[in-house]
Amino acid sequence: MPIIKQTQNAPEITPQDADWDRENIVASGAIREAASSQEEIISQYIKQEAREQARQETENFQEELHQTVAVTTPASSTPGIAAIAPTAEKSEFLLEIENILADGLGDIYDRLDPPDKIKFKNKGEEVARRIERVIAAGKIKIKQILSWIKSWLKFIPGVNRFFLEQEAKIKTDRVLALSQPKELGLAKT
Repeated sequence: MPIIKQTQNAPEITPQDADWDRENIVASGAIREAASSQEEIISQYIKQEAREQARQETENFQEELHQTVAVTTPASSTPGIAAIAPTAEKSEFLLEIENILADGLGDIYDRLDPPDKIKFKNKGEEVARRIERVIAAGKIKIKQILSWIKSWLKFIPGVNRFFLEQEAKIKTDRVLALSQPKELGLAKT
């Protein structure tokens, strides 16, 4: 059996010291159990990537939703009067409503065909304008807002009924929560 000589500078390490060092390193998070921690790290990474992709898709959808389209009117029959292309300015409140409606639907929107994207976007803008008008009038009808959002979400091909109900209720609640400070602000003035 070979004899291992200790050098003068190396301290003698007991098994208890080694166990104590290992426990401290593991407790500090420096070393993780190999198999389970690698799977956990990979799983967390995949989840983070999915969240980042969904956030990016939602941002893209919101940006596209906020772009105002110039509406061209047909050429005037009166000579000398040119056709005017008005652009609709969107209020900040309308943009907030559109953001609420668009939230979480970016990936669904990206999978739609171009004609369906246009229909879906136009219907969403119409619903947002309706909601804004109802809230501005001070006559909030929750069932009506809920039905508008449901009818808009039905434009998604193959949408699950339960998803539709849940998303419509969540979006209605968020719109109503958004409208509460506006109502209080109007009442104070």
